[in-house]
Amino acid sequence: MKKILLVIALFAWVSLTINAQTKAPAAEKKAPATEKKAPVAQTKATTAPTKTPIEVAKLPKEILDNIANEHKGFKAIKAESITDKDVVTYKVQVEGNNTKAYYIYDKDKKFVKEEAIKQAVKKTKTTKTTKTTTKKVEPKPTK
Repeated sequence: MKKILLVIALFAWVSLTINAQTKAPAAEKKAPATEKKAPVAQTKATTAPTKTPIEVAKLPKEILDNIANEHKGFKAIKAESITDKDVVTYKVQVEGNNTKAYYIYDKDKKFVKEEAIKQAVKKTKTTKTTKTTTKKVEPKPTK
């Protein structure tokens, strides 16, 4: 008899535990349909920054001086101006000392950071060649 009561009590406890986990708390219930929701603020569509290639010779003097004085051994190869929300920054590709990198300059033509250029790694397919030799076998004379 005690075992039956224990089993019933265990079954009731499991039922209540499972039922409690499946019901949503009162705080998470949806608002009634009569309530008005606050309007969602509409934002202007953001535009992507505009990148414009420029000649290295037409870079501002401050940038060319910075590369010559602070980054000795490097030479500007390509350059582009990046305009984002009426703010112009510069991205200059440089190479020297067996490396390539991008130098980023802010609107005041001050050096901000260096970005490494990811170079594609060429995978070469190696094939193993085997030399095939043939040996001429003379038939054995029969007796």
